[in-house]
Amino acid sequence: MFLKKFSISILLSLCIFFTKAQTVKNTSYVTSTGEKVLRLELIVPVDRKTAWKYFTKNELLTKWIAPLAHIYLKTGGFILTNYNKDKSLDDSSAIRISLII
Repeated sequence: MFLKKFSISILLSLCIFFTKAQTVKNTSYVTSTGEKVLRLELIVPVDRKTAWKYFTKNELLTKWIAPLAHIYLKTGGFILTNYNKDKSLDDSSAIRISLII
């Protein structure tokens, strides 16, 4: 249930941030082990350099993903987020999103 709510909140955040996107393509699937993967593809109306900044700079991540966000951009890296700006990224309510690079 938590994962479903989290996925919906990420989806809504992306939709708000990318309101000028032309089309959204649902490429969700179920893995061979039965895990459901929510995957949406869209083309955003910004150049690659700008998009890269929004995914790799903490201060820009906080504009679209969560009030608190930090990215560890490396192999095996992750993004830490917290939707409660009064908490910290070390708090038990923080969410860790694994990066598949």
